[in-house]
Amino acid sequence: MDTACELCNALRTISPQCACGGAMQDSGPVDDYSGPYSPYYNTEFEDPCCHHLFTCPNCGRDTVFSMPLRPV
Repeated sequence: MDTACELCNALRTISPQCACGGAMQDSGPVDDYSGPYSPYYNTEFEDPCCHHLFTCPNCGRDTVFSMPLRPV
């Protein structure tokens, strides 16, 4: 079964609140930051989530949120 991340495919947006009070912004999947071939990594052997990095523009804090992959 094929799955997809709602954030990566712009089917959903979220803006978590930072501890400083600012709205955090989605900086994309964490896998995009880990290596040149990471976007092509096979997720069937991993947990069924897409881990997104969120950054606060006010204080620079980074937080990772796990978004469940949904069947398509």
